[in-house]
Amino acid sequence: MKTLGLAIIAVALLAGCAAPAATTTAAPPPPDSYTGEVWTWDEQNNIVTLRRGMETIRVKTSPDQMKQLDLHRVMTIRGQLAGPAEIERVITPSGPTVAVAKGPVEQAEISGKVVSVDPRGMITIDSSRGPMQVWVTAPDTGKFPVGSDVRLRVAVQSVDYVASSSSTTPAALEPAASPSSEPGDYAVVIGSVLKVDPTGAMTVESPRGPVTVWVPQASSRRVGESVQVRTSVHPSR
Repeated sequence: MKTLGLAIIAVALLAGCAAPAATTTAAPPPPDSYTGEVWTWDEQNNIVTLRRGMETIRVKTSPDQMKQLDLHRVMTIRGQLAGPAEIERVITPSGPTVAVAKGPVEQAEISGKVVSVDPRGMITIDSSRGPMQVWVTAPDTGKFPVGSDVRLRVAVQSVDYVASSSSTTPAALEPAASPSSEPGDYAVVIGSVLKVDPTGAMTVESPRGPVTVWVPQASSRRVGESVQVRTSVHPSR
């Protein structure tokens, strides 16, 4: 019996020596993963548009990944390639055009605290609705220093571009300050919607960089839509 036990042990040792050593190899990325700069997305159809150098692709993904998207960030998205979408074409009248606000005005007033001041003429406000970023006319005057409590008023309207009878492009096409008797900074920005957050925050392009505001009906907006955003920042009462 002792001899049989030794034989079994010897066989086990030989089997162990014969087994190949385990090797660790990096798992290749899933074949349905695509990496690029998040350029825009369609929340209704769960399609993300990525830019990869000179190439633009559209990826149909899952709702949980849609919630993690960050505009202009390089991200890896899992999904299937979607075909090219038909680009909306608008016939623009010959000659200068002017932006004309139309439809109902969506308004909100939000309280918060100034957390940063950008030399480009923008401030970031930490509010209960998330971070808001809006224009101010003169950030170097110390009117709204970091840490100060402020009230932000927002009014958003849709915009149409129509032909102008003037020989020059009207100033209404340019972002501008708007005077008022109440102390504060007033601005008007006209641009395309870049992002609509489920919380109601909306990001709109502007020459100084994207502005972010909140209105209760923001979810009705679509990416690419032209809007007029009027904002005013006031010292907290």
